[in-house]
Amino acid sequence: MRRHRHDDDDANVDMTPMLDIVFIMLIFFIVTTSFTKEDGLDMTRPTNNQNQSSEDKNAPVAIEINDIGEVVYDGRLILPSQVSANIETRLAANAKTVVIVQAHEQADTDIVMAVIDGVRDGGFKTPVLARLPDKK
Repeated sequence: MRRHRHDDDDANVDMTPMLDIVFIMLIFFIVTTSFTKEDGLDMTRPTNNQNQSSEDKNAPVAIEINDIGEVVYDGRLILPSQVSANIETRLAANAKTVVIVQAHEQADTDIVMAVIDGVRDGGFKTPVLARLPDKK
C-alpha cells in the first residue's frame, strides 16, 4: 500500500492566536496612553474705541488711501504733503511705531508714492504697504 503524505495540513498556520495578541496589545496601548490637554493662549481683544489710535502710542499708524485719492490719517482727511509732519509727531512720541499704508487698488499711484515718500521723509524707513479692503 502506498502512503499519502498530507503536506497541505502542515502548511497552514493558524493566525488566530497572533491576532488575539495584536488586539490585546492595541487595547493595552489605548488604555495606557495619557492624553494631555494643550494650553492655549488667553487672548483678550481690545474694545472698539474710536479714540484708541490717538490715545495708544503703541498702536500702529494706519494711513488709508481710498479709490478717489483721499488720504485718511488717524480718522481725518489730510493732504499727502502733510504725511511727513504727522509721522514725525508720532515717531517723537514712540520710536517703535509701525506705519501701515493701506491703499485701495484703484488709488492713483502718484498719491500712493507721495504718501510713502512722506512716511520716509517723516523718519520711518520701511512702511508696510497693504491693500485697503473693499467696503460693501
